[in-house]
Amino acid sequence: MSCPACFQGSVHEGTPRGKDIKLHGLDAYVVEPASGTKAKGIIVVIPDAFGWEYHMFLAICGFIPFMAHNRIGKSHPAVQGFFEQLRKEEGALLPVGAAGFCWGGKHAVLLAHGAEIDARPLVDAVFAGHPSFLDLPADIDKVTRPVSIAVGDNDNQLKAQHTGAVKAILEGKPEGARGEIRVYEDATHGFCVRAALDMGDIAKKAAEAEDQCISWFNARFGIDS
Repeated sequence: MSCPACFQGSVHEGTPRGKDIKLHGLDAYVVEPASGTKAKGIIVVIPDAFGWEYHMFLAICGFIPFMAHNRIGKSHPAVQGFFEQLRKEEGALLPVGAAGFCWGGKHAVLLAHGAEIDARPLVDAVFAGHPSFLDLPADIDKVTRPVSIAVGDNDNQLKAQHTGAVKAILEGKPEGARGEIRVYEDATHGFCVRAALDMGDIAKKAAEAEDQCISWFNARFGIDS
């Protein structure tokens, strides 16, 4: 299951420029390209257990109820339904990616198993940051879309003894589905999104994982970085 690392960590400073909306039946936070810039693709971030409206006290109090009501088997049909509508509408003419973290990382990997709508895959590429709940090796064996994974060597979910097998499977896929995994030394579960940005080395690793994610989608979407 998920772990305390998912509701611990640091609050990151910044000025949001998106908006909260209801999209295809789910609450969503949407950021559009700057004025005059044409969208080159759509990336849906599937967050860890407590989403983007994060508050540590609420997170701690709500952890067990969240997991009881949002087990993967129960929640994934809603996630897949969202992507089906997205592909039919906003993503009809654009590449679509999923970037998932922890709980969301499992959903992202499942989306890469090849589900389609109107003879098109729901996602063109996937990034998963320290995914939880993976059924190994089955969840990786079933991947048919390119997946990039970032994980720490001290992760308590996707543990170090399994990363070699994951790497071999992803890199052994056919060209259109070939993936990668990068293991970050001395990083723990949650580092991609919960790292304190004033903690030099771990902040650097979080930034590298962000670059990994951006570079992955740029390459898969055919965008010059």
